[in-house]
Amino acid sequence: MVYHDSLTIAFILVHIMHQCLRIQEILTNIFGYAFLYDGVEDYDSLTKLARTCKLFSNAALDLLWSSQPSLQPLLKCFPKGIIQVDNDSRLSIPEDKDFERVHFYASRIRSLNHDVDYATHYVDIVTCSLLLNQCLDIGRPLLPNLHHLTLGFSDFCGQAIFPRLVMAPNLRSIFLLRHTYTVYSRQLSKLNEDWKNIVAVLGPCLPLLRKFEIERDFESYHGMPVRFSKTLCLSFQQIQNLTIPLLELDLETLTHLAKMPTLNKFEFAISSESLLSFNPSLGDFSCIQDLAIHTNQIDGCANFLSCQPFLCLHNLSVIDDGTSTLVWSFDSLVKHMKTPSLRSLKLLKPTHWWSDLVDEPPAPFTRSTLESLLRIISLVHLEITFDLSVKLTDEELAMIPDAWPHLQFLSLPDNSFSVRPGLTFEGLFPLIKKCQNLKTLIIRVNAKSIPRFYSSGSLKSSRSLTHLGFCTSQISQSTDLIEIIPLLFPRLETLDISSAYKHGGNDLSPTELKYSQEWIHVIKALKPIVPSYGVP
Repeated sequence: MVYHDSLTIAFILVHIMHQCLRIQEILTNIFGYAFLYDGVEDYDSLTKLARTCKLFSNAALDLLWSSQPSLQPLLKCFPKGIIQVDNDSRLSIPEDKDFERVHFYASRIRSLNHDVDYATHYVDIVTCSLLLNQCLDIGRPLLPNLHHLTLGFSDFCGQAIFPRLVMAPNLRSIFLLRHTYTVYSRQLSKLNEDWKNIVAVLGPCLPLLRKFEIERDFESYHGMPVRFSKTLCLSFQQIQNLTIPLLELDLETLTHLAKMPTLNKFEFAISSESLLSFNPSLGDFSCIQDLAIHTNQIDGCANFLSCQPFLCLHNLSVIDDGTSTLVWSFDSLVKHMKTPSLRSLKLLKPTHWWSDLVDEPPAPFTRSTLESLLRIISLVHLEITFDLSVKLTDEELAMIPDAWPHLQFLSLPDNSFSVRPGLTFEGLFPLIKKCQNLKTLIIRVNAKSIPRFYSSGSLKSSRSLTHLGFCTSQISQSTDLIEIIPLLFPRLETLDISSAYKHGGNDLSPTELKYSQEWIHVIKALKPIVPSYGVP
C-alpha cells in the first residue's frame, strides 16, 4: 500500500480536477446553488467549501460575505481587544496592521442591510468614529465594493457617523428605512437637520446611483421639505428605479426626472396643482414601465396621463393621499389615458387613522366606467380600494372576461348597505369559466338565490382562485353557499367579508344584521378548509 502525505494528496486532487472548475465564475454559480438549496441559506456548506482548497476558497468566501446584516461580523475580524463588539469588550485604537484581515473580508461585501431596530446589529458610535477616522487617514473606504446599502432614518441623526463610514464609491442602490419613533420623538428643527445630513452624506454617490428607495409610513406624513428633495433628485443622472413616496416633488423636479432616459420605475408624491401645470415635451418618460403617483386629488392625474403616450408603461398605480371630502369620477382619469401596453392598474385609497373623520361618498362604478376601462386591451390586474357604488348588471359584468381573458386580479369593493346589488351570484359564472387565471376576486353580489345544477347546467370550477371577498353581499340561506363555494373554488385559501359584517353592532339594521350572522355562519362552517381574517 502506498501512502501519501497531505501535500501530495492536494497536488493530485488539483491536477485531476476538471479544468472548468478553475474558472471563478463557474464556481460562483455552482456554489450559489449550494448556498440557496431549496430556498434555504446553507452557510455550513459554504464554510466547508471555503476550507476545501485555495481554488474554492475565493468563490465561497465571496458568497459568504456578499450580504451582511450589520458590521458586527467584520468587527470580529480585528485582533482581540482592539474593537468593541459588545458592552463588555475593551476598546483600543486600531493601528494600520490591525486592518489587514478586515480589508481582506470587507472588499467582499456587496450588500449591507443595516437595521437599527435589531440590538444584535448595533455598532457602538465610538467604534464607528474610530473606524471612520482611520479610513479617512488611509484614504480608503471601509467597504470599497459595496453595491447596495439599507439604512434607517435614525442613522442620520447627529453627526451621521455610521452612514459616512459605510459610504462607498461603487454604491448603486440605497434603501432608507422609515422609523416612526424617529419622527415622533424629534422636533421639526431636528428633523430638518436629519434631512440635511441625508442630502450631504448621500450627495457624492447620487450621480451614479441606479436605485433609490424610501420606505413609506402610511400612518403619518412627515416628508422631506421640497428644498431638500429638489437637491436630492436633481443630482440623479443614471437612476433607473426611484421610489420616493415620502418626497413631494415640485414642477421643476418632475420636469427634470421626466427627461431621464434611464428611468423605468418611478413612485413619487406631488400635489394636483403641480400635475395640472406639468407641460411635457417630446420623449418625456420614454422608458417608464412602472409608475406610481401619490397625490391629494386624483383628478389631477387625468391631465398628466393624457400628456404622454407612455408606450412602455406596464404597471400604473394612482394613490389618493388626500384628507378632504372627494367626489371622484373614474371617467376623468381613464378616458384620456394613453397606455396601450398597460397590464396592471391600481387605484388606491390608503386607510389612515383620520379616515373615519371624513364622510366621503362612494365613487360610482357604472357601465360607462367599465367601458372606459375595457379600452385597456391586455389588463391582467385591476385593483381598486376606493369605496365604490357598483351599478352593474350580470350582462355588463360578462363583458370583463370577454375583454380580459387573462385577468388575474379583480377588486371592485362595494360596502353599501340596504341598496340591492345589481349583480347576482350566478353572474359570476362567466367570469369563473373564462378567466381561468383569476386568483383574487372582491365583489358585492346578491347571493339570496343560489342556482341549482339542473337550472344552470354543468358548473365549471376555478382552479386558480385563492382569495374571495364578498364585501356586504346579501345572503338568504347560508347552507346553499356552504355547499357551492367548495365546488366552485376548490383552491380557495381566504374567504373575506366586510369588516362591518364581521363585527356586527348597532350600526346595522335588523336585515343587515341577519346578513352578517349568515355570513359568519358560512365562514365558520368553511374554516377547516378556508381560513378567514377577523372572524373567531
